[in-house]
Amino acid sequence: IRTIIERCPRRQPGSEDEAEAHNMLSGVFEDLGLTTSSRPFRYNDNLYANLVLHFGLGTAGSLAFAVSPAAAMALHGPAGVSYLGDSTRRFMLLRRLLGTRTCHNLVAQLPARDEPSLRIVLIAHADAAFTGALFDPRLVERLVGSGKSPAKSLLARPMRLATYSQLALAGLDGLGMMMGPARHVLWPAVAGLSIPGLLVFLLNLEIVLRDEIVPGANDNLSGSAGLVILAHRLMASRPDDVEIVFVISGAEE
Repeated sequence: IRTIIERCPRRQPGSEDEAEAHNMLSGVFEDLGLTTSSRPFRYNDNLYANLVLHFGLGTAGSLAFAVSPAAAMALHGPAGVSYLGDSTRRFMLLRRLLGTRTCHNLVAQLPARDEPSLRIVLIAHADAAFTGALFDPRLVERLVGSGKSPAKSLLARPMRLATYSQLALAGLDGLGMMMGPARHVLWPAVAGLSIPGLLVFLLNLEIVLRDEIVPGANDNLSGSAGLVILAHRLMASRPDDVEIVFVISGAEE
């Protein structure tokens, strides 16, 4: 873990440091006698830029409501629909505007000695995450309470609220188009529904502007090192009919 952090301190998805970490881990697996291969794929290199894009458009839509509800709908609607598809992995729309990089999954195989009846796949990732005020322990405790998982709490219920509020805002935009000048009575509702998206936009914009990547010892070089240790231990102790595959994934999971 220490060696990878020293040699590859900025392991952003698709970066040279991420690729070098994979090369180092590949060498360790091969030294143990495992066959390795690299499986390329293309993906974005910054989750937080994607969030800034979606909820920045939503925030711009709220500002545009006073001038043109039609323009506001043209921003709120795509932002909400696109992130709903994005977060459920059903489709990706606006994310494609950010472009992609080539990432790799490192696959190390420990074949079965006999005809395999079971394949076990164990996964960890070698890249490291961005950081920012969003992950400050004091902010996390205020938002979700102590003793709760930041990943599950910060990126689940509040994100659903921010996403669905964009769709609700698009509905208000349509209502405002029908109401004409009288649409000013909708402003309190528009302002209230805009708050979740605005907070997501600002918190993630701070992460993008800070552009700081953590060492990633725990998330998730500990898992990568764990796979190497498991490979060493399981070579002699696994059942003859079990094949084990160790995957060091790129771009987190």
